Amino acid sequence: MEVKEIKNEVLNPETDFEQYKKMYEKVREIEDKIHELEKQKQEVLNGVNKYLEQKRDSVNDDLIKKASEEYQKYLLEKINTVLAQGNVEEQSKYVNRLNTHIASKLKRIEVDQTQETKEIKELEERMEEKDIESPVEEEEETINPKVKSILKRIAKAKDKISEIKIAHFDKEGNEIERLITDANGKVLKKYKIEYDYERNIKREIQLDRTGTPLHEIEFQLDEKGNPLKEVMKHARTKKIMSQCVYEYTGDKLIKKIWYDTKGKKTRSWNYEYNGGSYPKKVIWKDDEDNPYGICEYEYDNNGRLTKEISKRIQGDVLKDITYEYEETK
Repeated sequence: MEVKEIKNEVLNPETDFEQYKKMYEKVREIEDKIHELEKQKQEVLNGVNKYLEQKRDSVNDDLIKKASEEYQKYLLEKINTVLAQGNVEEQSKYVNRLNTHIASKLKRIEVDQTQETKEIKELEERMEEKDIESPVEEEEETINPKVKSILKRIAKAKDKISEIKIAHFDKEGNEIERLITDANGKVLKKYKIEYDYERNIKREIQLDRTGTPLHEIEFQLDEKGNPLKEVMKHARTKKIMSQCVYEYTGDKLIKKIWYDTKGKKTRSWNYEYNGGSYPKKVIWKDDEDNPYGICEYEYDNNGRLTKEISKRIQGDVLKDITYEYEETK
């Protein structure tokens, strides 16, 4: 855009109205151009930020590690070269760079280890609080109301409320959000459930109370939309933490088997039915198929889960859980 020079002179709007009007219009025109350029600048910046975000997501730990090793190798070669040349000043410069690089690597390793140690500690604390020897809290697939409803799951241990789980469903009966709170309603963790375009479950993401993702579970389905496999990954590093394989007889789920990162079986759930479509009992077994607990289910006339009792294999009750449904319009 060509901008003509505006002479530095004082105009009187009454005696020099036409000239004043032209100058005013030119100023407005320039202001409009500036506004348009600022808008274009913001659009470009948004595009750049989106591109950088995509590139950051595509960079994994292996690429970072490889680049770090290549840079360290480059610095060592430079040090050897300048050392052979007797250039003390250059040698000192590259040695300082190498020291900074190594210090940065050690700091990243320390941060990663601290983060993972913190997450493991939090997980262990939750396991101790909830007596995770019987992982009843992970059991979700039997909840399938297929109605517009909000589900409240109240877990009691020794007649005291240990946690409350509130699940929200869409109009097709698919669970889309889950909140875990203590007895006073304080949110402990959250879950987000994602579906594909055919409304089959795709991914479940667990977040802490601040909304930070902790881990995610990806589902592999058969042609009918039934889960065949769960893969649990660390939300930040995407490293596989465990895998769970489903086994069916017809359309009935009969077993879920968990494996660790090395492919070793860690435990299993074995489902029993009393002629209906929903399981009446689940038997928990360890890695050697030794039973260590059971979970019994009760349903209403709509096939919705209403009660869940988890017990040790000796028979003493661990948790007594009730389900409440609130119909929504």
